[in-house]
Amino acid sequence: MNNALSGIERDIILSYLCTEPVGFTLVPEQPAEQIFSFAIGSSGIKMLPEGILLFTDPLILPVELYGKQVEIRFYFKKLGLSFTSVIRKVKNGACGAIVIPREIIRLPDASVPSTSPFGCTVFLGESFKGDKITCRFLDQYPLFVPATWKLLPETVTDRLAGELRRLCHARPATVSDEVIKLLVKSGKGLMVKNGTVPEKDPFPFTACLTAGEIAAVPGVGEAVSHLNSGFYFVTGGHYSVSGQVFFVPDSVSFSEVMLMLPYIPICRFLAEPSFHTPPAVLGRIEPISLLYISFKEIILATAAPDFPLQKDIPYSVLLQIPLKSLRRSITLNCTPVTFFYNEQKDRVCVRCRLSGMKVEDARFLYESFNGTPCV
Repeated sequence: MNNALSGIERDIILSYLCTEPVGFTLVPEQPAEQIFSFAIGSSGIKMLPEGILLFTDPLILPVELYGKQVEIRFYFKKLGLSFTSVIRKVKNGACGAIVIPREIIRLPDASVPSTSPFGCTVFLGESFKGDKITCRFLDQYPLFVPATWKLLPETVTDRLAGELRRLCHARPATVSDEVIKLLVKSGKGLMVKNGTVPEKDPFPFTACLTAGEIAAVPGVGEAVSHLNSGFYFVTGGHYSVSGQVFFVPDSVSFSEVMLMLPYIPICRFLAEPSFHTPPAVLGRIEPISLLYISFKEIILATAAPDFPLQKDIPYSVLLQIPLKSLRRSITLNCTPVTFFYNEQKDRVCVRCRLSGMKVEDARFLYESFNGTPCV
């Protein structure tokens, strides 16, 4: 599909920009995090009929942007549009100018259904009726990964470290090089209680190092014996080179760690940059993403301040899980229980309790999540 406007459509847009107080966002190519919001017609900004966006106030634009390519995003009757051009320095009293290019494009529609083999549809009416929301799937949040610390990026930003401390009570830890190497090589966590580790992995999935694995590596047992009690994990998973070790104090049982693990994808999502590509159509509900699923709960998220589902209200859900060349359809109810917001209140994650499943579907989700038979 060609997202570029036709010549006639472009002319209509230019006429609109010349006569209306249009708000727009200026996104520099580097750094992407630095964006600016302006309005045509406000003091120091105007659009010329020749298709030139003129800045006459020297305080509006940082001097380092001159000569740089930028993207301009705006809306025409709720339709999202954008173009890229270079900020040029001009004379005659004007400080900067952006020439509108021949190509103005429509913003991509983020609500297009995902091509993921998974499917998740939430119905807003009762008994799988009424309006529905098709959830999307994000590559950085693969499903059925119960050891969720493996989803953390290797490099931890201050914002992510803050969320891990706030929601998981996890804090950076200093451990020996031998311990770090074993955490990276195994991809497992380390549960320490009074200087010892479990003889057997207490989790239904592969999760933590055992006493035998510790004893097999010279120097690790001695180092572990001096660690504070709690649960340790390294960011970046198996691919970590310079990952950071985090420590959850006093989490020394299977049940305590299991309660903490769903919070890790929440921390990662809330810590992501607050800015996001504006929707293709203004006023449309921001897409909902499925971050996590177990046999007990799902975590939904959206990069917007408003979440379309209400707390403590059960919603009908259709899950479609890949099974070889087919997809297994599971019907159930999900009830939003706990809402989590980032500091800016423009991202939200919701833990939803699952109920109303058939016994065989609950067994299937358990085995898909843990990778072990349900007994």
